[in-house]
Amino acid sequence: MASVIAITSGKGGVGKTNVTTNLGLALVERQCRVCVFDADTGLANINILLGIAPQYTLEHVLSGEKSITEITVTTPQGLAIVPAASGIARCVDLDEQQLQKLVTALQQLEEQYDFILIDTAAGIDKSVLEFVASALYQIIIITPEPTSLTDAFALLKMLLTRRFNRSVYMLVNRVRDYPTSRSIFRRFHGAVKKYLHFNTLRYLGYLPDDEHVAQAVTRQLPVVLSYPDASVSCSFFALADVVKKQLRDGDDDRYFSRYWHSHSRKEQQARAVAQSRQAEKRQDDALQEVLKQLRRPETDLQQADKIMRPLLRAYGEKISGHPGKIFAEFYRLLEEQEFSEQSLKEHILR
Repeated sequence: MASVIAITSGKGGVGKTNVTTNLGLALVERQCRVCVFDADTGLANINILLGIAPQYTLEHVLSGEKSITEITVTTPQGLAIVPAASGIARCVDLDEQQLQKLVTALQQLEEQYDFILIDTAAGIDKSVLEFVASALYQIIIITPEPTSLTDAFALLKMLLTRRFNRSVYMLVNRVRDYPTSRSIFRRFHGAVKKYLHFNTLRYLGYLPDDEHVAQAVTRQLPVVLSYPDASVSCSFFALADVVKKQLRDGDDDRYFSRYWHSHSRKEQQARAVAQSRQAEKRQDDALQEVLKQLRRPETDLQQADKIMRPLLRAYGEKISGHPGKIFAEFYRLLEEQEFSEQSLKEHILR
C-alpha cells in the first residue's frame, strides 16, 4: 500500500517539481514502485522536465472518459506520472458521481505503488491546502531566500487553521553544505515554535546548490539521469534512502482516498445547507414583498384580495390546506387597519 507524500512550498521557484521528479526516480532506482501525482493546476513543469506530452489528464477520469490507468504515463525508467492539469481544481468541488470516480482512482493508485508523490502548486489557495492535507506525509521545501521562509511560514499557518496536527518534514534546497542547511532549519523552526506554537517540524535533509540542475533542465532530462555522479544527484539518492526508511508504512494506508471521500461529502453537505438557506431567504423576501404591498396606506380590502388570492390559490394547488404563517400575519396587519378577520375570511375564501 502506498505512502502518500505531498511535496510543497510556500512560493514558486524553490525547485519543488525538480525535487519531486528526481526523488521519484531515485526511489525507483531503489526498487520502489513510484507514482508522481501532478497537482499543479497552472504549469506543466513535470512534463517539460521529463520531455513528455500526456494525451489525457485527471479531468478525463472525472468525466468518465478514461480510467486512472489509461491516463497514467510511465517513463522508460519506470516512474509513473498522473497528469492532473485543470482537473485538480475540480477535486475540491465534485458531485456524487465525480467523487466516486476520484475515490476509486485513488484507491487503485494506493494499491499499485509503494510511494505516491504529490507535486502541489505553490501558494496557499484552497486546492493546494487540500492536497497537502490529503497526504499522510508532508515535505515543505525551503531555500535560504527570505521570501521562501516567510511564504513557508504562511503555508504552515494556514494548515494549522485547518486543525492540521501531524509532523511536517522540512527539506532545505540550494545550500552550500549541511551546517548551512541546519542553521536555516533551526531559525525557521524557532520562528514556527514561537509564533505558531507548532513543535513537530522534522529536518529531512538538504540538497546542495549545483549547476548541473540547470543543465539537466535544459536537456529535459532529470539530473539523476543526466548527471548521476553530480553532488546533487548523490544527495537525491541519499534522500531517497531516508524517505524509504522514515516515510513508509504509515498508520493509515487508505488515508489519501478516505480523505477525499470525507472532504467531498462535507463539501456537498455544506452546499446543501447553503442552498437551503438561500431558498429560505428567497421565501422570506417574497413574503416581505407581499407584506410591503399590504402595508401601503392606500391598500383596501379589494386590493388585499387581489394580492392574496393568487398566492393562496397557488399554495392550495401545491400543498393541501392554507399557510398559517401568511394568514396570521395577514390578519394582524389588516386588523390594524380595522378590517375584521371574519369579513376578510369571507372575502378571500368565498
